[in-house]
Amino acid sequence: QISFRRREARGERQEHKPFVICDEKLIKERRHVYQGRRRSMHRMALATMRQIFWSLFFLACCYPAICADGLKLALLNGGSSFFIPVAEGFMKRCGDLGLECFHTEVGDDDNFTCEGFREYIVPIWLHLGVTGIAMKPCSNWTFMNLFVDELQAQGVPIIFLDGDVPNSTRLAYVGTDQEFLGRTMARLLRKLKPAGGSYALIAKKDGRTDGFVEELERYNHREDRAHWYEVEGKYRDLNLTAEELQQQAPILQGYLGDMERAALLNPDALIFFKQSPMRVQNYTGFVEKHRHRNITLLGTDGADYQLQYLNQRYVDGLVGQLPYSFGTECAQALFDVITTGSLESATIHTNLVSYNINPHELPSLDVDQNLLDDVVFVGYVCFGTVVLSVLACLAWTIRYRAEMVARTAEPLFLYMV
Repeated sequence: QISFRRREARGERQEHKPFVICDEKLIKERRHVYQGRRRSMHRMALATMRQIFWSLFFLACCYPAICADGLKLALLNGGSSFFIPVAEGFMKRCGDLGLECFHTEVGDDDNFTCEGFREYIVPIWLHLGVTGIAMKPCSNWTFMNLFVDELQAQGVPIIFLDGDVPNSTRLAYVGTDQEFLGRTMARLLRKLKPAGGSYALIAKKDGRTDGFVEELERYNHREDRAHWYEVEGKYRDLNLTAEELQQQAPILQGYLGDMERAALLNPDALIFFKQSPMRVQNYTGFVEKHRHRNITLLGTDGADYQLQYLNQRYVDGLVGQLPYSFGTECAQALFDVITTGSLESATIHTNLVSYNINPHELPSLDVDQNLLDDVVFVGYVCFGTVVLSVLACLAWTIRYRAEMVARTAEPLFLYMV
């Protein structure tokens, strides 16, 4: 090429003829150089992709810690011993997430109303820099709606636990599915009393009572299942007139009065939808007094004293909630909504635990064999029809086993069929 350009510069025009390099050694060297450059470019691309991947991975791992820096959460807990594990679970989850958290102790609100304590403690927490609050709501729904709206307007996410408020702007509810708890109690009662019978309801609670009654009376229309029905007669204070209440002795008012009146109606089961009836004074005396009636006692929750009652046969079965899970789920939900801005669900239900004593001597097993009874002849006719059809098909296969249609379908296979 250089020689050609020099001749062209001197004015010597000469036709250019293309040429082909036939040196195999030179071709291999050029190819080796090209492949080396391509491998080098691939290595650079892979190195760049690895750097991008590890950068994104590091950012994803550190993002929660970066977002959690400076976060402070608070738990406005309930006032009974049931809520002690809630605080333990809340603080444990906060420790796992590396957060600074606060919570109220049982008895902190003794000198306040429910509304007044919230108006007192929440401003203190906000002054300390709390960025999210989980609380047990008060029964005053109007106050709670206004209170939550005010906090949400300040950018503080609110989560309710153990109870919910209709039409509230809270971000989530953490707690038990009350209807499912009632259904679980009904299933436990059917297990303890498979023969069915009558029941009395003490300390009704929304959701639990409806789920219990619906599940327990679910099979009342079937003749082959045990039937359950509520005992007839007035036994709850709400069913009594003012004159009837005045005629009752003081001991027959409140939950103990409901229990006494219900026991006199001889139900097969007594159902407590709250802890309160089992915490009344002389509950054990009530059980001993009516033990001869053989009433099955079914309670809610699994506090230490209730498990002791179960061990001493002062109650026959318990369906408990998991308050520790309330606390862990509340802390996690607050952390998620602050760091990511959203939650997978506005309702977070926790699991249940069932307690009962299995008797040493179980009743004889009654197996339903689903016999045909009066229509047994129909079964014999159907069986005979099937046998005749099988014999006919078998005879046809043997007769035509040498024909193409039978050979194609494999006679041995047809025999097995």
